[in-house]
Amino acid sequence: MICPQVSRKRFNETAKKVKRKEHITGAEARGQLARGYGYADFSEMNLHMMKMGHWK
Repeated sequence: MICPQVSRKRFNETAKKVKRKEHITGAEARGQLARGYGYADFSEMNLHMMKMGHWK
């Protein structure tokens, strides 16, 4: 599992771009990006980032 040094704002902006480009839902875009970082899904990444103190 990679611990990305990315802000929540930047992550969500990237998810919006993916969503528009691939015509998928926001949840699918966030999940796809999280899997790219090695997480099972966005909720796992969100919990890990909050636990590590990167996101509040």
